[in-house]
Amino acid sequence: MYKYRGVCWFCRHFEAPLSMRGRRVVIHFEGVNYSSSVWVNGKHVGQNEDAFLPFEFPVEELLRFGGTT
Repeated sequence: MYKYRGVCWFCRHFEAPLSMRGRRVVIHFEGVNYSSSVWVNGKHVGQNEDAFLPFEFPVEELLRFGGTT
């Protein structure tokens, strides 16, 4: 993807065990190229404009505990 320019969509499914309910849960990124928008279960969580720097958003209120998110 050398010199790639354009829009990209990345989708990831994961399990949120019941044991995590009531705890602080974040989605953490080690770095994303330029502008990014993060969505969880159809809800916009946040945006990040810092290229290649780590960032995270709290998502505990959006997860489906005991199932696939």
